[in-house]
Amino acid sequence: MTSGAALQGVDLALMAPAAWRFRPHPGFVELLPGAAVAGAGRALRLPVVHRVVFGEVPPARAGAGGRAA
Repeated sequence: MTSGAALQGVDLALMAPAAWRFRPHPGFVELLPGAAVAGAGRALRLPVVHRVVFGEVPPARAGAGGRAA
């Protein structure tokens, strides 16, 4: 989870200067390197967060939020 959060920080470090340099309308190509790093960071972080959150749900309450009829 820490490495994913660190990549999110790198994402900001890459995107902020690009957004500032190409303001007021930065293009897709200028923001692409930061967006790629952000995607990698989210891919590393989200499965861990889901495991931690869903691990706290008691088995008797599993699926209670689905409201499937």
